Amino acid sequence: MIPFREGLEAMLIISLLLSVVKQGDSKAAKRWIIGGSALGGITSLAIGVLVYYVLSVVAFGTNSQLINGYSGVFFQVSC
Repeated sequence: MIPFREGLEAMLIISLLLSVVKQGDSKAAKRWIIGGSALGGITSLAIGVLVYYVLSVVAFGTNSQLINGYSGVFFQVSC
C-alpha cells in the first residue's frame, strides 16, 4: 500500500505543478517538470534494480537474512 500511496502523492504534486505552469503558459517550465519527473522515475527504477540484483543475488546469494543482518549492523554502527 505504501508504494501506491507514494505514487499517488507524486502524481498529485506533478499535476499541481503543471496546473500552476499552465496558468503562466510557460512551455520551458512544463518541459522541466516532465523531464525531471521522467528522470526521477528512471533513476528510481535503476537504483531499485541495482539494489535487488547486486545486493540480493551477487553479494549475498538467495539468503535474505544475511542482508538484513549486515544492514542492521551497519546502520547501528553508523548511528
